[in-house]
Amino acid sequence: MKNPHVLPLFLLASSLFAAPPKPVYCSKVITKKTPGHAVRIKANITGAKQLFLVVEAGGDNSCDHVNWAEPRLTGPTGLKKLTELPWKKATSGWRAVQLNRAVSGAPMRIAGNPIAYGIGTHSYSILQYD
Repeated sequence: MKNPHVLPLFLLASSLFAAPPKPVYCSKVITKKTPGHAVRIKANITGAKQLFLVVEAGGDNSCDHVNWAEPRLTGPTGLKKLTELPWKKATSGWRAVQLNRAVSGAPMRIAGNPIAYGIGTHSYSILQYD
């Protein structure tokens, strides 16, 4: 089994009047040693017109697979799964970005646990939503 490293994750949001987008969240490198092999991301992107999910390489030439597990937005109108929204652009450093599957095409799992929905990709990766 490949080492499912999850990498530094950046959550970028831009507004109509802002300069180039700046990260509103940036994680440390996530590895098998990270509790749960994942981190929760909570960021205020109120007023943003675009959302970028960015993944960089972990720096160890390992299998830099990433599962954006159960990504969702919440706001005044309730909850919206990112998997229900079309992305404007999606890039992956290996294979194609996968909806509700790991980038390898296998079912999504983190630490052996199945993921209900998500986006599978590989570093370097950018997902852009408008």
